[in-house]
Amino acid sequence: MARLSYVKIGEKACFAGMLFRDAPSEYRAGTSMLEYFFEEATPALGLEPGKTSVIRKPIIALLLAKYGLQPDVTSETWSHAGLLVQRDTTSRNHPALHFIEGNEPEFNGDQHRRYYDIVPNRELPYIYPLASPSRRVDIHTSYAP
Repeated sequence: MARLSYVKIGEKACFAGMLFRDAPSEYRAGTSMLEYFFEEATPALGLEPGKTSVIRKPIIALLLAKYGLQPDVTSETWSHAGLLVQRDTTSRNHPALHFIEGNEPEFNGDQHRRYYDIVPNRELPYIYPLASPSRRVDIHTSYAP
């Protein structure tokens, strides 16, 4: 089952979230659904992309940025994190992130552990010895065109 939800506000289609169950990771279900939303559905409906709901999943945040949406860095819950490459020491089901700036208590909240694994900054030099091992991702905020 796959479902993408959005809210129509004026002439804007505001991405609200998506749900898919039992999709193997190699299917890239989230990527396919967002691609369909931005490249097929929104133009077919005669709508422009609008502001999203709060995005907590790092991969979805990266995909929204790919489609030109910008994070609201003024949000009280915003966190700028570094997305790390997958290692044997991290969960295969969740991306690994380290905190860079923003709302650290929000970023570290236990309620968000279902979206990502946290690598403490003090452990980065030992697990990821590269000078810049991560890719910028902004989470716990909305995105807008």
